[in-house]
Amino acid sequence: MLFSFPHCGRKGRIQLNRALLADFARSLQRSGALAAGGAAEVTLAAGQGGTGADGSARRVYGDSWMLGLQAAEGGLVLCDAEPFDEARWTALGYRPSGHYRGLGQLERTMDKRFRTVAGVVHTLLPEGSPGAVSPWPQCFDYDASFWVGRQWSGTLAGDPQAATPFAEAALAAAQAAVGPEAVHFVRLVNLWQRPEDGRVSVCLRFSYAAAAQAVTTARALLMHEAVKSGVAQAMQLLLRTRADAVAACP
Repeated sequence: MLFSFPHCGRKGRIQLNRALLADFARSLQRSGALAAGGAAEVTLAAGQGGTGADGSARRVYGDSWMLGLQAAEGGLVLCDAEPFDEARWTALGYRPSGHYRGLGQLERTMDKRFRTVAGVVHTLLPEGSPGAVSPWPQCFDYDASFWVGRQWSGTLAGDPQAATPFAEAALAAAQAAVGPEAVHFVRLVNLWQRPEDGRVSVCLRFSYAAAAQAVTTARALLMHEAVKSGVAQAMQLLLRTRADAVAACP
């Protein structure tokens, strides 16, 4: 399945182009268009894909089309990328067309055609199929706050160095909850001791990225919910709620 230089037809509408890629991935999943062992190839202009394969044209990830994230919407993993062979495709008769401003005007259409130089061909495979591992897994960082029990409260409040073994214990509990490959690290970003009773609260940052999974934002949030419950139970912590935070404000 090939999708070469897709574009929504409107200049500067990055969200529409992301939605176009996500809809393409979903359509493949719904239709079952990929046969067993099949792959989809999406060719994008330099800088659009949001991976290291864009080379010198690489943009800040948030300014790209985030192909890996859009592919995940259809259960696909962005597993490879290589330069677009413009000369070979030209020899086969491929001609990039212009965008909507030039339709019906040949000279203008050719002047506004897509830039294929330094384009990148991206290979998408269904999650779970052989080779479906991404060199550029989508990363998600989410925070969670907990009230700390007696096991850790005194140590954390009195010794800043205790943050490291605490974070390591939280990482082990998080990986036990959703799998060792899904949680890359855990970092303690804030520690607060309530003045009136000395109760200790911590804020932990969990970083998720699964190279062999098609992780969408919704799926990452479900992972985070499972991790919060798993960490609280394994470490005897109490999840700190928004009501707690409001009550702590003067």
